[in-house]
Amino acid sequence: MEPDLPERVVEILVRSKYAGFVSRTMSARLDYIVEIASLHTRDDLLRQRGLGRLTARRIERWLELHGTRLRRVDESLDSVICRFEFRRGAIKSKTRDTRILANSSGAIISA
Repeated sequence: MEPDLPERVVEILVRSKYAGFVSRTMSARLDYIVEIASLHTRDDLLRQRGLGRLTARRIERWLELHGTRLRRVDESLDSVICRFEFRRGAIKSKTRDTRILANSSGAIISA
């Protein structure tokens, strides 16, 4: 099984209606492509021009490799978004000039 999605599939996902919930910038959307893909239901994918049943299944398998899945029909977008994990590393605070780090358990610590 391929670890990456074809470029055309990634392009469709980063331009999908749910990608804007994750970020406005294309570079951030690419960084969070797994999260963007997980916001879709199977039916959402099948309604995307250029994605068929085989490609939808390929996306499902790809998400499984990344430890996640497509959104269920009975699941709200906000419940899926709440499951997103912050990327480990530094985040610059907009309100003060300190660095905020997430430790391995997800707790926020200042450095």
